[in-house]
Amino acid sequence: MSRYLSFILLIFLLTSVSCSIQGSFQGLYGYQKKVSKQAPGLIQKPEESICEISNTTESVIYTIKGSELRRCISHNGQSLLYLWSPNCKSDVCIPLNNVQKICNKYGWELFIVAEFYDYEKMIQKYNIERPIFGIDTDYYKSNLTQKYIERFFHDLLDNEEVYDHNYYSYFDNEKLVGQNDNLFELLDELDLPGK
Repeated sequence: MSRYLSFILLIFLLTSVSCSIQGSFQGLYGYQKKVSKQAPGLIQKPEESICEISNTTESVIYTIKGSELRRCISHNGQSLLYLWSPNCKSDVCIPLNNVQKICNKYGWELFIVAEFYDYEKMIQKYNIERPIFGIDTDYYKSNLTQKYIERFFHDLLDNEEVYDHNYYSYFDNEKLVGQNDNLFELLDELDLPGK
């Protein structure tokens, strides 16, 4: 009887552990195909330059490459790239509307690039000037978040800079000036007038 009870207990523990592991891996994969099936038309390839696309009343996520974003950033004076993790609950993950307000205060262009695809968060309407962009996982030939993010930033930084995974990257023209996981620490590092 003791062996039987031990076996049942072992099965219960393994089931519990596998459920908790499954829930904690969100963001490990891109989920682009899954979200495309849930909401056909939500994820699209841009038909024009991403520099020309502004936010609309309908939710659309445009898949982009790092080189496309680099061209767009090079045409703007100062830009902030927010590598947005849709389900982040940390203090460093500021709501998109608030990041837009901060960028407006300093006259920066805001580019929001989703770290991975999430149906529930991406169909919501945000008060932002540009649409949310998603990394083109097909182009980077990987569904593993870490791999396609590294490849995206390799293209974005034109192979010159080493990318350290941060949520916020500040560009002056096309030059990467600062990166940080905390936007307010980045603002302090930039030592902006009128803070």
